[in-house]
Amino acid sequence: MEEVSYTLSQLSSIIKEVINRSFPQPLWIKAEISEIHENRNGNCYLELIEKDNQTDKIISRFRGIIWDRTFRMLKPYFEQASQSELKAGINVLLKIQIEYSDVYGISLMVLDIDPAYTVGDMEMKKAMVMQQLMADGIFEMNKELEFPLVPQRIGVISSDTAAGYEDFCHQLTTNEEGFVFHVKLFKAYMQGDMAEKSIIAALDAISDENFDVVVITRGGGSRSDLACFDTYNLASHVCQFPLPVISAIGHERDTSIVDLVAHKRTKTPTAAADFIIEQTTSFWYSIVHYYEQIMENISSRINEQNIILDQTEKSILSVKNAVQRRFQTIQYLSEKIQWMTRKKMQTQEQQLNLIKSTLFPSVVHQLKLHEQKITMLNKTIDACNPKHILKKGYSITLKNGKTVRQINDVTMGDEITTILKEGKIISVVK
Repeated sequence: MEEVSYTLSQLSSIIKEVINRSFPQPLWIKAEISEIHENRNGNCYLELIEKDNQTDKIISRFRGIIWDRTFRMLKPYFEQASQSELKAGINVLLKIQIEYSDVYGISLMVLDIDPAYTVGDMEMKKAMVMQQLMADGIFEMNKELEFPLVPQRIGVISSDTAAGYEDFCHQLTTNEEGFVFHVKLFKAYMQGDMAEKSIIAALDAISDENFDVVVITRGGGSRSDLACFDTYNLASHVCQFPLPVISAIGHERDTSIVDLVAHKRTKTPTAAADFIIEQTTSFWYSIVHYYEQIMENISSRINEQNIILDQTEKSILSVKNAVQRRFQTIQYLSEKIQWMTRKKMQTQEQQLNLIKSTLFPSVVHQLKLHEQKITMLNKTIDACNPKHILKKGYSITLKNGKTVRQINDVTMGDEITTILKEGKIISVVK
């Protein structure tokens, strides 16, 4: 059987007929914008893709076109309603008409866009990031840090050309109390594809230096401009940062995840500066209050001590007067005692002289009498001396150094000593 062959134009006609027959009416599709370009004619060319939820791999790709007249209406409508820029990286719900061109193939002609879908998709992504932060147990970590009493060394993450950074610095330097703050800028991209990595790098640089707090600031913007502040990676860095983080991102109506996990969220850069000034002012006023209390207490104590001192001075004066009176009395008594002592000593001296004059002859007489008695006693004692008896032919018998007076004082075999006038005889009793 002979195979049927077609020319390209024939195949193109068949495909076009099938598409027109299958999709006669416009339909709504969900897709992610991977690329978007606006040419000089005002037409907008899109690359629409779909990714696998598990692998994030692109599983479908189509070319989309928004003609200039439609684009001029859809773009401001979408950005005003969603507060997000129509740009690459966002998910959109588009009303399209499928068209087939013999030269360019299939194209999706965009007729309308639903901003509510894009907003809902962004909020869903934010909710998923917040749930993950809570599941990791880090959502409240930065809020739990103790805020410094005097936050003077401030690291600021911002674009160096941002008006918000200038407002922040101006508000700090012109504070009414004249407090001095040391501010250092860590430049970073605050929107776009480079923003997330740039801000994280700035945080890492701040952690290597000595600061009290960190301020992340930028002016307002669309939802898409602030998309980098809704990523898990940046939010987790802020959660676990070792210093309190103050967020001053966007306007009051724009609440990013970084706003929610930061230690303090302020509406504007100026409000962030006011918060820091208020903290410092509060500490200063507490110091002034304590100073006034201390001075009041000191003044009260001084007054009390002055009263006590006056009373003590009066008491000392009274004691001094009493001491003087006592001293005069003592001096009088001392002089009287000295006079009486001299008088008494003179009397005693006279009595001693009298006793001396009468006692001395009596003592001499008594000494002579006693001397005579001693002489007579010596003669009597000498007369009783055994040597005089021995001279007369008598002897003394001793046993063991004791005098033998009778026969019963010795027994058979005792050794006795007989003392004579001249010498001694040792004998044994038989």
